[in-house]
Amino acid sequence: MIVQHEHKAIWWLPQRTASRAISNIPAYYNFFSIKCNDYLKSVHDHSIGIPKGCEDYLIICNARNPFAHAVSQWHWRNFEQVPGSDEPRIQQTFQEYLSSCRGMHELHSVFSQARKPDIYVRIENYMEDLAKIPFVNLEDPNVKEIIHSQLQNNNYTDQGKFMLNRDPKDYRLTDWRSYYKSEEELDIVRKNYKIAF
Repeated sequence: MIVQHEHKAIWWLPQRTASRAISNIPAYYNFFSIKCNDYLKSVHDHSIGIPKGCEDYLIICNARNPFAHAVSQWHWRNFEQVPGSDEPRIQQTFQEYLSSCRGMHELHSVFSQARKPDIYVRIENYMEDLAKIPFVNLEDPNVKEIIHSQLQNNNYTDQGKFMLNRDPKDYRLTDWRSYYKSEEELDIVRKNYKIAF
């Protein structure tokens, strides 16, 4: 759980929601990881929850298009480096992964909480959503630099042969559409991520 008592805010960073890139913003505002017992400047934490005594705090949660999220989960779980080579080994195709998918377990902890987030920071609309957070000053030069270095020039997109296809309209985003071969595959995600849509 990541909390900032001065701003009375909790920030959830679920896996595969640009959590590493975005985390630099709550780190700048001195968010603290209760699980790791350290500031977010020093650690990364995906834990979800509401700390005792913080039940009325603002809840911010990173989010991502569920179709892109499913592609990212597949990539994370099924790409590995061949020892002694820079070649990737793919354990399952995306279609094999989808056919074995039985839910959105990686997001279950977000949707099983007593409260829903007050603000979602969608990676596809991060500027618009960051502007909704009362204490985030988008005019602060330090925040501008974080946005420039971590989001606009996202270094997590440069993974060579391990990189996912990039969206032709916005290189920072995954071209998730290129991985789906049928409406039935899209329906699997609609079913498994139903609550996230």
